[in-house]
Order: sequence, then C-alpha cells, then structure tokens
Amino acid sequence: MKRHFIAVVALFLLLGLCAVGNATIRHVPFPYPTIQSALNACLPGDSVEVADGTYFENIQWPATDQIKLYGASANPATCIIDGSNALDPVIVIPPEHPVSLLRVSESKMDMVKHRR
Repeated sequence: MKRHFIAVVALFLLLGLCAVGNATIRHVPFPYPTIQSALNACLPGDSVEVADGTYFENIQWPATDQIKLYGASANPATCIIDGSNALDPVIVIPPEHPVSLLRVSESKMDMVKHRR
C-alpha cells in the first residue's frame, strides 16, 4: 500500500513538472478584450493570437521573455493595431520579440518604437 501511494505521488509530481513547460496561447478579443490585457497575462513562452479586426490601443510590451504576438489569419491587412484614438499613441515592442501577421498603423511617430 505504501509503495502504491509513493508511486501515485511521484506520478502527480512528474505530471506537474511536465505541465510547467507548456506555453499558453492567449486569444484576443475573447477571452482577452485587448491585446494589452493578453500580453500582461503572459508567462514566458506564451503567445498572443489576435483575431481579425482593428484594435485601437497602445501597446507597452511587458517585461516577460519569449512572448509571441501574431494575427490569427495569414493576412496582415485584416489584423491592425491602430494608435490613432489614443492621446499619446505609442506601440513599444522590443526587437527580440517576434510579431507577425498583423499591421501597426497610426502611431504618433508613424512607426513602432523598439525598446532596448
């Protein structure tokens, strides 16, 4: 009986360690209503998948390593981050983080700022 208990505990520990390495894909706009809220919820290695549409928001990349941000479709023209409605539109994406399949427009300086 004791061996069985130890084997079950060891199995749960092993499964728990395997689950730690799994990355999560966080979806915008559901359940995350904004790209920023999805980015803020990320753990290292997570991804944010953004559905087609235009998202009027500023982006400040969180201090989390290995986050990927990408549009859900293969067409960057249908997934847009637009900073035009913000008082001080800024989109800050560190250059070491991959961003793909989406378009950034109308930032104050008409460019994406890269934080170093």
